[in-house]
Amino acid sequence: MLKTYVASHIQTEQPAVSYFAPVQTGSAQKEAWPGFLRDDVGDHISHLNRNFGELTGLYWVWKNTTEDKVGWCHYRRFFSPTLFPPDQYKGVSVDVSLAQLILDQNPDGSLFDFELKLCDIILPAMIPVEFAGAAWYRHVYRGEDWNGLLAALAEIYPEEYPGFVKFFDEVHPLHFWCMFKAKRKVLDDYCEWLFPLLFHMSTKITPSEDDFQCRVYAFVTELIFNWWTVSRGVRAVHRPIIFLPQAKPPGIF
Repeated sequence: MLKTYVASHIQTEQPAVSYFAPVQTGSAQKEAWPGFLRDDVGDHISHLNRNFGELTGLYWVWKNTTEDKVGWCHYRRFFSPTLFPPDQYKGVSVDVSLAQLILDQNPDGSLFDFELKLCDIILPAMIPVEFAGAAWYRHVYRGEDWNGLLAALAEIYPEEYPGFVKFFDEVHPLHFWCMFKAKRKVLDDYCEWLFPLLFHMSTKITPSEDDFQCRVYAFVTELIFNWWTVSRGVRAVHRPIIFLPQAKPPGIF
């Protein structure tokens, strides 16, 4: 059966169902939280959390868990087992009690487990955007970081470089937040591609000291996950996201 790991960098009230497993990200620098898994045991990069954000938790899940079907979401964003009208598919803001009611419509995750028999991955609903991904990144974050990503990609995955640049220079609907539920092989293939790229990118840039911009590798990953799923022809089902009040959808909404 599917297990969904919930990335949590702060302690806050959140809904709970049997298939959720909360992970304290960046736990190498924090006191232990009761009831949370830690991302600083076994094979880990927890000490890189300031620049990698929730990806230190994803790395831990990849290296230290064994489920055949794995989910990854955030303490304030969850996949809904309930379908919404099309105009709400980009996300619905709810309080914790309503989020719990929605998730309790499928408390054991069997719906998602069944869907993964029919596809490779479950992703957030695609969101129409008005401009290309590279332009959006340069507008919201530091352009020099995107340049560093391209330099790293050209060196370790040169065969992908032309298609990658073309993809992000064009306007496409995109999925955000790097959330998924996937078959283990999909998770393994993705992480085996992603983390070498990010580690090589770290030789090309010096992350910002700003408390927001410093999470550069998490921000980059949010976009390039789109390239990976499209370029690999991964068979996807898209589902709406429910947001807890702390979460604000990105400015492109």
